[in-house]
Amino acid sequence: MKRFQSKTFSVKPRHFDKTMPKPKTTLVPEAWESNTCGSKLGASTLTLSLNKLDIPTNDAVLLGVKDGEDCALTKVSEHSLCLQSLDQFRAFISDPYLLGQIAAQHALSDIYAMGGVAKTAQVGLTLGAANKKIQQEDIFQLMSGVLDILTKSAVSLVGGHTGEGAELAITLAVQGEIAPEQVLRKQLTEPGNKLILTKPLGTGAIFAANMLAQANGKLVDQALSSMLQSNKTAMKIIKSFSVSGCTDITGFGLLGHAFEMIGKNTGQVGVKIDYQAIPLFDGVGELFAKGYYASIAGENYRSLSAMLGTDVNNQKFPALFDPQTSGGLLFSVPFDQAEACVNALHQNGVASACVIGEVIGRREIIVV
Repeated sequence: MKRFQSKTFSVKPRHFDKTMPKPKTTLVPEAWESNTCGSKLGASTLTLSLNKLDIPTNDAVLLGVKDGEDCALTKVSEHSLCLQSLDQFRAFISDPYLLGQIAAQHALSDIYAMGGVAKTAQVGLTLGAANKKIQQEDIFQLMSGVLDILTKSAVSLVGGHTGEGAELAITLAVQGEIAPEQVLRKQLTEPGNKLILTKPLGTGAIFAANMLAQANGKLVDQALSSMLQSNKTAMKIIKSFSVSGCTDITGFGLLGHAFEMIGKNTGQVGVKIDYQAIPLFDGVGELFAKGYYASIAGENYRSLSAMLGTDVNNQKFPALFDPQTSGGLLFSVPFDQAEACVNALHQNGVASACVIGEVIGRREIIVV
C-alpha cells in the first residue's frame, strides 16, 4: 500500500500529466470542466453581475442581496428577525450520504455565522440520468445524510424539489431566527482587535489533487472530518465574548472573506494577517508546493489584487485564496479577550482555533 500513497513521492514522476484525459463524450458543459471547487463562482464575477440588476426593495428586508452578508435578514416582528440563506453543490465525492451531510453542515453555517438559531430547511436535488432504481437510491442516500445533520441540529425539513440534469447536485435553503440585538455582521469595527479562525484551511487544494488521484487518503479523511464539524459549537462559545465582525470561510477563501469584513465598512479599518499562524491541514503545504490549486483560487486572487501589495499573490501565499467547503468561522474580539476566547474554544472541542492576525486602523490588507 505504501507504494500507492502519493505523499511518499519526493517529486512527481516524469511521465505524470496532471491534466485529466478528456472523455470522448460527456454530458458536462465544457465551461464547467475546470471548476474543481463545487461550482463556486469568483467574487468579482458575482458582484459585477449583481450590480447590473435592479432589485426591488421591501421595508421588511433589513439585509438583502447587495449587502453581502452571510444571510438575508428580514423583519418578522419587533422582537424577532428571520435569517435566510441558500447554497448549491455539484457532487465532489462519490458517496451521496457523505455529500448530503457536508452540504447540510455548510448551509447551516451561514445561520451560525450571523449568530442565529437554524429552524427549517428545504432541499433541491439534481439527479444524473439513470434508471429509477438508481435515482431512488441516490435520493435516499443524499437525504439520509442531510437529515442526519438536520436532526442533530434540531432543524426541520419542510420541503424541496427534484429534477434531472447532467450530474448529481444538491441545493439547500435554510431559515433561522435571531433577536435584533444579537445579529452578528461581517463588519470589523475596532483596530487592535484580534482575528480568530476556528478551522484549518486547505480543502480546495486537497480536492483539486484528489480529482487527479494525487491526494493522500489520510489527508482527504481529515478534510472530510473537518467539513462535518458544525460551527454551532464555536458560535455558542464566542457569543459570551465581545465579537466584532464574524463570517464563515467558504468559496472566496480566507482573504476574500476578510475583505468582505472591511469592504462595506465606512471607517478606516483593515486587517493584518500572520501567514505562518494560519492552521493548515497536514500535507496541504506539500500540495501547494507541487502546484495543486483549486481552479477558483486564481480568480479569488485576481478579485483582490488591486488592494494587495505586489508581494502578496496566490503563488507565495496560496492558503489565503484557497476556497473552503464548510470552513470555519473568522471573527474578531478585543485584545484582552483573545486568549480566553481561544482557550474556551479548545476546551469545547474546537481544537484548531487560533489567532491569525489583527484589525488595523487603516483601510488595507497586510500579510506578513
